Amino acid sequence: MLKLTKLKDGRFVRNLGPSGGQQKFYLGRDERDALLRVAQLEKLWDWRRESCRMLEETPAWDDVSSAVGKSIASGDRVVVLDIDAPPELAVGIISEIRDAVPQLEIRLSNQQAQQGGEEFFRAEAEKHADLAKRFTLREGNQTLAEAIDAYIESLKENEEYKLEGGLLTEWGQGKIRQIEFVSQHTPANQLGDFDNEQIDKIIGFFASRRPQSRHKKPISRSYAKALIKEFRQFIRWLHSSKDFHWRKPDDYEVRSQRIKVNEDERDFLTPFVEVYSTAELATLWLYATPWERCLMILALNCGFGMAEIGTLRKNEIFLEQPHQFGEVLGIEGKDDASWIRRVRAKTNCYGDWILWDETVTAINWINEHRPNSDLPYVVVTQNGRPLKEDGKRNSRIANIWASLTKRIQQDDSEFEKRSFNKLRKTSSNSIRRKCGDDIAELFLSHGSPLSNHQHLGNYTNPRLAVLHEGIEWYRESLQSVFSKVTEPFPEREKKGGANISLGRIQMIHELHDKGMPIDLIAKKVNVSKETVRRRLAHS
Repeated sequence: MLKLTKLKDGRFVRNLGPSGGQQKFYLGRDERDALLRVAQLEKLWDWRRESCRMLEETPAWDDVSSAVGKSIASGDRVVVLDIDAPPELAVGIISEIRDAVPQLEIRLSNQQAQQGGEEFFRAEAEKHADLAKRFTLREGNQTLAEAIDAYIESLKENEEYKLEGGLLTEWGQGKIRQIEFVSQHTPANQLGDFDNEQIDKIIGFFASRRPQSRHKKPISRSYAKALIKEFRQFIRWLHSSKDFHWRKPDDYEVRSQRIKVNEDERDFLTPFVEVYSTAELATLWLYATPWERCLMILALNCGFGMAEIGTLRKNEIFLEQPHQFGEVLGIEGKDDASWIRRVRAKTNCYGDWILWDETVTAINWINEHRPNSDLPYVVVTQNGRPLKEDGKRNSRIANIWASLTKRIQQDDSEFEKRSFNKLRKTSSNSIRRKCGDDIAELFLSHGSPLSNHQHLGNYTNPRLAVLHEGIEWYRESLQSVFSKVTEPFPEREKKGGANISLGRIQMIHELHDKGMPIDLIAKKVNVSKETVRRRLAHS
């Protein structure tokens, strides 16, 4: 309990200091305020006594501590001192007093000396902070591999890459696969060695497209770009992470990186998008099963890729009815047309397509052959499951398309193997050539408009009427494709497939029409006579 002495005039007073050298402090007439001021004076004296001990001096008040003590006793909140010492020493003394009595605002009367002392200590603090950081990086045993592992965990916890139930989107899974690949090909260095030179070496390694250890062939140019992009995102994350004491080097900058092109690739390195020719589309349509034609027609009519088909919902299809916004958009004479209207999941961008007769037939065929399922999706598996499972890569359509291509190659070994999503590029390329850039963007339902149109959508409606005209024009340009098959979506789908290729079946019929005997046809086509009879009976 602090003891105070009260004078006859009502003021409280306290003597504080060493024997024979005590200082008398007058604390005012309010006892509560006096007690608070004495508590601060006690802390100030403790600091002064400790300072004398460190300097091996006899504890005593000096001019500075005495002036501060009198200001505290008077109830001052701001103390201005005149200290006869170099600026850095004067500011150092003030800093120590602030630590002892943080309630006070203390500064030098000479503002220039105050500023000079503060700059000195700021520079010293930065220097020691840099030393501490380097010590922590080198002696703390934090490694680049540990940082990448932590980055992967952060991706898994990022809500941006999560689906319902906590599963990761394909985007999130792709980012993790890329950074894991980076981790497998980077040295297990401590973060203290992760400097600008090391960063450039890692980026240069992927830009050179070194062979993959598993396949012993160079990574693709597009994959090299994706790896470098993900590695740079990791660097940004690491710089801001509170769990790792690493910061980007002062001279770090993101520069354009040239990706190596191998000699055998130069002849094929063009700015052109790979698409199917009309003749190739006709071959695909001819060889395809009804189910494969359903996938193909959605890709051509609406520019759908595998993801768009797998997420197409029943309530996004409007058959044989006027367009809901036809009057606003200038869509006339389409009262019995059919439409798909939806918001694309990847971009949250609205998409709108008029449907061809073949597409409507395909959708009806899907509905008739669709297994019982409560799922909202139009296209499901034979077991009634989603075509694309949440958190898993969608490989079903890719496998189906690869199988179709193999059947064609049995008869035509030179038929080019392309991915299913090349159909999306084929249709959008034709729409762009006919209708222009902005209409192709509408067709693809892209989320990033052209730079010179970025504000136009805030004031005007999209030119969907022009898009629908382009889609109808594209259908007419594919007449030679669809005329290849008289009944592309039969009411009953044949179970199983032919045990010989479509090309051989056609050859059997052509030779038979020319009057060739069955035994010679069998020998010519290299099948049994029974097979020839069975194929002729199916005609």
